[in-house]
Amino acid sequence: KDQKAGKRGGEASGLININTADEKELDSLPGIGPAMAKRIIEYRETEGNFQRIEDLKKIKGIGEAKFAKIRDKICL
Repeated sequence: KDQKAGKRGGEASGLININTADEKELDSLPGIGPAMAKRIIEYRETEGNFQRIEDLKKIKGIGEAKFAKIRDKICL
């Protein structure tokens, strides 16, 4: 059985799914404002879904420090 069933968007686990979250959800992450939330959504639209949460660091403005603050708040 698929372990992810029922965790659409990460609500059940309290995590934000970076592949399905909308701008408002992404904006709620520490250090991620509206502009960065838009960049994350644009990345998904052009490059497809993130394969690993570390791929978030490919977004302009997200480096090691910012990623470290949000890594335990996000999922795929």
